[in-house]
Amino acid sequence: MDKAYADTVRLLLTVAPDVFRNPAFAMKGGTAINMFVRDMP
Repeated sequence: MDKAYADTVRLLLTVAPDVFRNPAFAMKGGTAINMFVRDMP
């Protein structure tokens, strides 16, 4: 796995608990969080 992807996941896992704890914030999947191991066609 590319170091940049691992760093992104690590950051996401670090901030996610604070985001989910605060009702003023939301985390949306789909277009908001896209991580690809392979290049898109």
